[in-house]
Amino acid sequence: MPPLERARQALADGRLEDAELSARAAAEGGNRAGLLVLGEVLLRRGRHAEAARILAPRLEASPDDAELADIVARAWDGAGRADEAIAALARRLTLVPDDANAAVRLCELLLERKQAVDAGRVARAALKSHPGDARLHVIVARSRLARGRVPQALEAAQEATRLGPRYADAWLHLARIHLASGDPEAAEKALRKCIEVAPQHGDALSRLGILLVDRRQPKAAAPVLEQAVQIVPDQVTAWNALAAARHQLGDSDGALEAVDKAIALAPRNLVLLRNRSEILLDTGRCAEAVELAVETLELARQAAPEKGALDAAEEAAIRAIAADTISRYVCAGRNESEPLERELEMNFGRHGLKVPVASLGEVADGVRAPVQAALARCTAGKPPASVPPMATPASEKSPR
Repeated sequence: MPPLERARQALADGRLEDAELSARAAAEGGNRAGLLVLGEVLLRRGRHAEAARILAPRLEASPDDAELADIVARAWDGAGRADEAIAALARRLTLVPDDANAAVRLCELLLERKQAVDAGRVARAALKSHPGDARLHVIVARSRLARGRVPQALEAAQEATRLGPRYADAWLHLARIHLASGDPEAAEKALRKCIEVAPQHGDALSRLGILLVDRRQPKAAAPVLEQAVQIVPDQVTAWNALAAARHQLGDSDGALEAVDKAIALAPRNLVLLRNRSEILLDTGRCAEAVELAVETLELARQAAPEKGALDAAEEAAIRAIAADTISRYVCAGRNESEPLERELEMNFGRHGLKVPVASLGEVADGVRAPVQAALARCTAGKPPASVPPMATPASEKSPR
């Protein structure tokens, strides 16, 4: 049997090592058919970059070879080379305008690069040949949503679910659009439909869990998110939402476990670090909360993020320092207001934080719960300690 036939037979049988040996023999001297089979074998073996390196020069020499353009596009795509994949997919569509798969993948890459207008143009052109392809209607919906055309995006997404009621991603993107239009109930219904169609859809499970947390339904959210992180264990947002759900349910240890999983995936994420600090505060572990909140504040200052992120880091640090200072002060048996105010100002100043004296009462009121949790830890078995009032009532203070 000639090498080319042996390669094709081995590829069909799944004997990839034998297929590669025969395909290389068949491709000697630049034989086109042998190169095409070799490319398919390398793609099946996960060696996308190697396939692209071998076949891309041949496509440059034969730019009208549609089959070669298809393999080269898939090779570059699998190798993570978006620019080259986009160029090869565009070449494929020029040669085979009705290739819906190439159109969809090209649009997805364009959307990833925030080229929504181009993605929409390609999808609309492909719809002329494939008007019933739900995937293309989803692309149109995503393109419109990215450009802020929410009503038009909703129309396209609804058409996608009508045409492809078993196409899970149509329901997923319909949910995204409902959220963008301010309709969380409709979004929840769409997400549940997506999960009904694809029970192991990790993204849909994660989004549903996050939505339920945002709607203060932690009991419903927790099992959904626990399933999500089993399916997509590297999704930071799912772990963070699971931490929030457990926190709302009063499971501080479980919340810390979940947020620690998220931080392991994104160690310098300011939101995650602040969330961990808040969980520590609520359990009365104020000293640990201070240490983490101050580290987070320094990271925020070094990273120079947008002002809102820095303000949030400062607020978290102020809360942690206030709770720790007040609880230590009271646990030591002290109850004078003015020395406590001076100590608070000193501890804030140590970390470059400025809190007007007139706002100290408001700050103290805002950490009442974590202070009580800390006092419960240090006064176990003793009469409950009380926090001395700040010199100025909170109601008379101006906000910081």
